[in-house]
Amino acid sequence: MTKKRWSAEEKYRIVMETPTTSEETAEICRKHGLSPNTFYPWMEKFLEAAKAAMAGKSNTAAAKALQKENGRLKTLLAESTLAVDALKKTLEGRTLCPNSA
Repeated sequence: MTKKRWSAEEKYRIVMETPTTSEETAEICRKHGLSPNTFYPWMEKFLEAAKAAMAGKSNTAAAKALQKENGRLKTLLAESTLAVDALKKTLEGRTLCPNSA
């Protein structure tokens, strides 16, 4: 017997079905062919993520990757700005056509 792989959207929909219906959790699990031992960890992760989001924390790998990329881009921008400023100072006072004097 092969295990079903649940997408994040499916997990979210199933977890959100619990507070929005009058059905018992066991009935919802049966309806989706899901073991309660699988469902409850999903619910715990969902609630932990909600609590972290309400506290303003973002511990997801995607958020960390975006923060790292943001830092890298800020560094590149700062380096480029310094290079442009240095070139401007070097070119100050020079004429565009040095042979036309």
